[in-house]
Amino acid sequence: MPSHFVAWTEIAQRHGLHFPEARFYSLGGVPTAKIAAMLIAEAGLTLDPLGIALEKEQMYYESLAAANKRVANILRQATEKGETFAKVDRKELKEAAEISLFDALQKAAGSADQLFERGDYAGYLRTFAVLKAPVDAFFDKVMVMVEQKALRQNRLALLADLRKAMNRVADISKLAV
Repeated sequence: MPSHFVAWTEIAQRHGLHFPEARFYSLGGVPTAKIAAMLIAEAGLTLDPLGIALEKEQMYYESLAAANKRVANILRQATEKGETFAKVDRKELKEAAEISLFDALQKAAGSADQLFERGDYAGYLRTFAVLKAPVDAFFDKVMVMVEQKALRQNRLALLADLRKAMNRVADISKLAV
């Protein structure tokens, strides 16, 4: 289940709004505040759509910050143990979840770089929001600190690339969660 839908589900339940999954998908690309306004109007409530939208986005980004913090901790511990890792080699990735994360990161970074160069830092960070599901799958299915040194270093390099891309604007692991 997509992370945005999870956040929407919790926020909708918290405020007495009805937002079924099929409708979520049908509104793909519609701004969060506009969705909030529609749901509030349909429920006949007098809530602030911008407040609801901000609450939903905060919930979503807090989960990204938590994942980023986990990556930072793994890399810090690996460095403290003397691990070295430089460049990820896609051909050496073994698990579907790590290949998926690598591919998603490459795609997001390509889009994000243009936004960064234009000074659209919020847009840059939003581009990486699509990585939430691949990051979660990676941590659910991939053991980073495996015995095989080359594989371990490659996985650490993947996490280092992820951290570098996501923190180009600011260290999001420092966000309060």
